[in-house]
Amino acid sequence: MIDLSKKVLPDSVMVSGSSFKIKTDFHYWIRFIQMLNEKVFYEDFDFLYKEGVPEDRKSGFESLKAFAFSKRELPRSTESENPDLISYSYTLDADLIYSAFMQQYGIDLVESSMHWYKFQALFNGLRECKFTDVVGYRLYEVKGKETAYDKQMLKMRKAWEILPELTEEDKKRIDDFNKLF
Repeated sequence: MIDLSKKVLPDSVMVSGSSFKIKTDFHYWIRFIQMLNEKVFYEDFDFLYKEGVPEDRKSGFESLKAFAFSKRELPRSTESENPDLISYSYTLDADLIYSAFMQQYGIDLVESSMHWYKFQALFNGLRECKFTDVVGYRLYEVKGKETAYDKQMLKMRKAWEILPELTEEDKKRIDDFNKLF
């Protein structure tokens, strides 16, 4: 999270009492999140360190996660009605995110190397663009009696829905089932 009382943004993490310089370019942190979603082991995140890797890899990983998902005070409610609902993907929505940044801020994300915290602040401020429309479709829920508008929104929700990734266990069960035929 950006601290406006400071002139610089953080460029290191603390691990077991020592400071480790890290790469802060948002491209690296999007990859970090993608790897988390792929359930990659914590030893595979050395690419984020600039100068040396902590001996305590697990603590280093936890420090990287704390940097990536910095605590936000607002909104206070962090519980979602449907915590399994995925509202966006840096991978699947890359074109929409790119165009939203270009449209609203004039920033070419391919050419930019902005700090992860700047990227997050701008990302959270996106409004009235195709990307936020799509997120709205994914989060849409019918309240009360279903109307024609609700039906259209549910149709859009289904069209833009991001399905959760299959776990290795799910893939094995599907393979085992398919072997029966």
